[in-house]
Amino acid sequence: DDYGISEYIMGFARQGNDLYLGGQGIGLRKIAGYFSLPRYQHTVVTLLKGQPVNYIEKDYLGNIWVSVYGNGLFLFPYKDRHTLYYNKEQSGLYSNDVTYIHRFANAITTVGYNRAVADVYGPGASAVRHRIPVERPMQEVLQVVQADRKWLLFTGLEAFYAHTRANGLPDYFRHSPFRKHIGIAPGYKNGRLLDRVFYYASGNGMVKIDTTGTVSWHPDYRERFQQKRISLLPLADTVFYIGTIRGCYRNNKLLPYLEDAQIN
Repeated sequence: DDYGISEYIMGFARQGNDLYLGGQGIGLRKIAGYFSLPRYQHTVVTLLKGQPVNYIEKDYLGNIWVSVYGNGLFLFPYKDRHTLYYNKEQSGLYSNDVTYIHRFANAITTVGYNRAVADVYGPGASAVRHRIPVERPMQEVLQVVQADRKWLLFTGLEAFYAHTRANGLPDYFRHSPFRKHIGIAPGYKNGRLLDRVFYYASGNGMVKIDTTGTVSWHPDYRERFQQKRISLLPLADTVFYIGTIRGCYRNNKLLPYLEDAQIN
């Protein structure tokens, strides 16, 4: 009640003595002096008015990244923390099309976009832009991973791989080859790594992708579920939790206490 916020709060971050709150109905608000001043001296500043904020992350440099549903990604640099407004049109760091961002342990950062484009930033280097040779719709870049000397990239319906250069960056992305291609429905949902193999729930079964970038059936898990599979957690090569639009399975056994839940 102190700040007049009654909508959902989806994320928060501390920057110095200020508190940032983001949510579906409140946009992004900065409460200046929250951690250093008495309540009556706090100043509430609306930074992204009306924007449906769904995620806030503070990086190791103190910058704050804000994800807005349907409206891209915003960056609030630490050096500009005393600025009480944010002009997205002049920032040069804003895009409607950002669909994925990830920073790897070797200081390489990838940013994926809606139209089959990915930027890869090396340590201290400018971005190298990759245009992915997609052939199907659903062209959002949804995940980029490193596996041994390969890079893997996934859109909603296609898988790609690239060789790793000497500087650790990918050379260029091409379609991942298939083994036993017949019968694999397109679609890669929530890939998970186990023992250097990526497992994905596809449209009609389960596929795995090895460190060469090759896609193949998981031979024991082609059974058709009544419910659509949307998430996967491998425990071993023969033991999986499988999330569906209605219920969670351990292998082919429906777990009774989650039978009505959508498992994402």
